[in-house]
Amino acid sequence: MKSVFQYFPILMLSLMLIACGGKQEKLISAMIPIAGNKPDSALTILSKIDQTKLSDRGLALYSLVYTMAQDKSGIDVDKDSLLRYAHDWYKDKPDDSLYAKCEYYIGKYYSLNDSSERALHCFANSIKAANHRKDYYTQSLALLQSSVIVREYNPALAIRYAKEALRIYHEAKDASQANKVYGLLNLAECYYYSAAISPFGDNKLLI
Repeated sequence: MKSVFQYFPILMLSLMLIACGGKQEKLISAMIPIAGNKPDSALTILSKIDQTKLSDRGLALYSLVYTMAQDKSGIDVDKDSLLRYAHDWYKDKPDDSLYAKCEYYIGKYYSLNDSSERALHCFANSIKAANHRKDYYTQSLALLQSSVIVREYNPALAIRYAKEALRIYHEAKDASQANKVYGLLNLAECYYYSAAISPFGDNKLLI
């Protein structure tokens, strides 16, 4: 019986999303925590929405929340067919509450497509905006991903990013133990690259 009541709010929200037409943007916003905690449920609900009936802002919001749910489900978002709507809307709105999250996911998209410079630029935007809004979870994620990119050629900077990510993880309400374990593993990797670089400064890994 408990499991039925646990999913009752999600079922109700699903019905409201289908029925409420013009109020869908507010309801999609309400999906943000569900995308983080129950991403499969969020994807099921979001898939019922007719994207053609959304405004530009609504489509951007939908795209971002859908991407968040995919990422939480373990799906690598390496195509921008949907995410570009979010980027086009939020890229010039650094004061928007979702700007930091959008920049993070765009950065992750670029990192999955071997565009490291663009990814780092987006992560830097995300870190700055998230810090301003005290969105510690997004800030720590962007720091960690930045660390992953630079650790092979600048392990000292990677270590600094990794330590900062771990410090902030402990301040983030949304950070799970899995987040913290992954952060520790990344820090260990950074130290490995640091130890493996030649002491003569030629930046080649010792074999």
